[in-house]
Amino acid sequence: MSGTLREKLEAIAAARFDGYELFENDLLYFNGSPAEVRGMTDDLGLVCELYQPFRDFEGVSDALLRRNLDQTRRE
Repeated sequence: MSGTLREKLEAIAAARFDGYELFENDLLYFNGSPAEVRGMTDDLGLVCELYQPFRDFEGVSDALLRRNLDQTRRE
């Protein structure tokens, strides 16, 4: 889903979902604090079901998998 984090959360709420999965990039590029994300979430009646800091581990090239595994070791 494209757009700002606020736009994504509003679209999720408009689609009548109860929760969402927060990707790391959405949080990193949000111009605010995690507490502000929580406030938006609460205002929209949503629950953050999962924080997803890592992705692209399945069905990727060996080189990308190695890079992603290296990243998780640094985290």
